[in-house]
Amino acid sequence: MIFAAALMGGWRVEGGAQRMSMQVFISGLILGILLGVLLCYVSLQWFSRQHLRFTKREVDRLTEQFQELFRQIDQDKRQGL
Repeated sequence: MIFAAALMGGWRVEGGAQRMSMQVFISGLILGILLGVLLCYVSLQWFSRQHLRFTKREVDRLTEQFQELFRQIDQDKRQGL
């Protein structure tokens, strides 16, 4: 019915029911967009925290490896002297 009205040359919303359904549609659309933006923001925050934790673990692991390497070098020097 709305499609036929558009083909006849204009959008004429007749009656309270169609006007109400357009308002509900627009309200739902706005609500969906706002919820989508909120979900995207929360997701990005969560992923950035996860990435930071992973990066910190990697740095800690590399630090441990370097310390172990320097201990080994120091131990080898002591045995050589």
